[in-house]
Amino acid sequence: MHAEDAYLFSHTVLRDAAYQMQLPGERAALHEIAFFEMENAFGGPAPEPASLGEARQRSLDSHPTDAVALDLAEHARLAMEQAATQRAGMLRARRIIYLQRAAEGAHGQFQNQRCAMTWESLSELLEGREAAEALRLAGEARRLNAEPTRAEVLLKGALQVFRESGDQHGEAYARSSLGIVYRETGRIAEAEREYLRALKLFGAVRDRLGESMAKGNLGNVYQGSGRLMEAEQCHHAALDLNHMAGDRLRVGVTLGNLGTLSLERGMPTEAERLFTDALEIHREVGNRRSEGIALCNLALVCQETSRLAEAENYSEQALVVLREVGNRFSEGIAMGNLALIYRDTGRLDFSERTLLRALAIHREVANRRFEGIAVGNLASLYQDMGRLEEAESGYEDAISIHREVRNLRFEGTTLCEQASLRVLSGDPALAKDGLRAGIAILRSIGDLKEIDLQVAAVHKACAKAGMKPDAVLEEATAC
Repeated sequence: MHAEDAYLFSHTVLRDAAYQMQLPGERAALHEIAFFEMENAFGGPAPEPASLGEARQRSLDSHPTDAVALDLAEHARLAMEQAATQRAGMLRARRIIYLQRAAEGAHGQFQNQRCAMTWESLSELLEGREAAEALRLAGEARRLNAEPTRAEVLLKGALQVFRESGDQHGEAYARSSLGIVYRETGRIAEAEREYLRALKLFGAVRDRLGESMAKGNLGNVYQGSGRLMEAEQCHHAALDLNHMAGDRLRVGVTLGNLGTLSLERGMPTEAERLFTDALEIHREVGNRRSEGIALCNLALVCQETSRLAEAENYSEQALVVLREVGNRFSEGIAMGNLALIYRDTGRLDFSERTLLRALAIHREVANRRFEGIAVGNLASLYQDMGRLEEAESGYEDAISIHREVRNLRFEGTTLCEQASLRVLSGDPALAKDGLRAGIAILRSIGDLKEIDLQVAAVHKACAKAGMKPDAVLEEATAC
């Protein structure tokens, strides 16, 4: 052990021992002194934030004590234990102020775990709808920290309190937050139910921004389950509400949603325009989290239009931002997209390793939808690498997940890809059945471009296997 290390270790032990030697009342008095000395050293008492139960679109003016808000809250807590009743009440009130400011500060710095823990601590000091709002914000922070199970528990607790207190506005926000957890974990029916309930409640309390948020979330559910026309209606309605309210942040988010819809409809030029406009707004308003998502989406456009060097560059930029803000959910998606770029540029080993890393993240954050997509992409890669047994198993697993989360587009696509594999494996009858089912699904959601791509892939597989295409394509492509 180095001398300096030994000194530091001994110093810490001595400090803790000296602390424990103080009587409880003396320790509490020292914490009270420390609280006031620290508060005065950092510009005096911070102003009280708006009530959690009243202002859900919050913004705090900065104050010098923000740098030590969590320390102040802890000194207040320890001082309260032995303080006289009057002083204890004052310290409790100040602790509430600093916990709220610390939670808001942690959120702004993307410290999601600290943010969640601080909101949870604050909820224990509050009552009624204020306690419920602190629980809701804790749940949001847990979701952002890739803890969907804990997030769901907190959000359901908040929802119960809002309903018991008759707070429709709070209930609407809690249902919206819960809907996001359901969607991100692949429970599409539950997500749709919560968004529809939230939309009705926002309308009842005349919260147009909340209504636009719920419409946008509902549009994402519709898009993910192949209902593209309904999705477009929701996103345009949300965009109109955002423009009316002058909410640039939400305008940027909604433009991004419309961009993904355009890309899915086979309109990459329009999608790129929307993503570029969204990225500009995200940077203008400092929405770093959405900036990372927009970069990821621009990578998809470049990949779709065979600009693979640009796609790789955008993907790498996206990963830097997403890691900076702690967005593990979107990091997994961006990594999966980067793996496909590696595949398309012939770096198959890189592609496999990156897909496996993406798959691990999807499972870590319970992103069931993209877990299915990654498993299917891995199966397709194994097919390209000649590992046909692994490919068959992967396609079966992917199809099962797509059906579970109601991902019609990828279910149809994966069935067709599996049909090409079965051609190569010498099983034209099974290939024909799978192709027929896959094309029927793609036709039901209007994805004619994907049908053409999959039919071309079957022709290629048949040529490689020395099989006549009619043995597989007969009846499958009939309208």
